[in-house]
Amino acid sequence: MLEKLRKGEGASQEELEKVQVLATELDMKYLNLQSVAEKGPQGFDMPPSSDSIKEYMLIWQKAVAASALCFAAGSNAYESAIESTYDAAIIAEADDRRRFLDRIEAILANRQQ
Repeated sequence: MLEKLRKGEGASQEELEKVQVLATELDMKYLNLQSVAEKGPQGFDMPPSSDSIKEYMLIWQKAVAASALCFAAGSNAYESAIESTYDAAIIAEADDRRRFLDRIEAILANRQQ
């Protein structure tokens, strides 16, 4: 599906549904891993370990990326652009996010002139 979007082609409904299912599954997995990490092995509230945070954050990033892909394949171009840009900015690391947003602002400023 991503390759089709790169070429400017639309995704089939079947492809879109598969990615939507994947996004939902990843989101549920992320929430479950986060809950387990915050409860700890004995079921008590505790700060999650850095390894468990990395694990569930990676799943969360994948869920957001799949969601962004679904938005990018949407039929409403404006909504697709807004939502997929928002999702991309959210999963970018801090320095990359700032550069990403700076680039978008520069593009928008250039178009307004």
